[in-house]
Amino acid sequence: MNADKVKEIIAKHANIDIDKLDLNSDFKNDLHLDSIDLFQVVMEIEEALNIKIDNDKLINIKTVKDALDSVNNV
Repeated sequence: MNADKVKEIIAKHANIDIDKLDLNSDFKNDLHLDSIDLFQVVMEIEEALNIKIDNDKLINIKTVKDALDSVNNV
């Protein structure tokens, strides 16, 4: 399932257990990931799922839910 893979990738980059990842977790404030980290997360998601997330949508990805929504709207 795509959602599980996306969460797995985010948890790995945030260095937290996937069970502690919440849909409302903010990349910057909760997961302590900066814009470069987010870019790496998105690149890994794109590669793992063989998709391309529109660059215009990247600036709107602030939470785990935003990332999942971006994947689902490809």
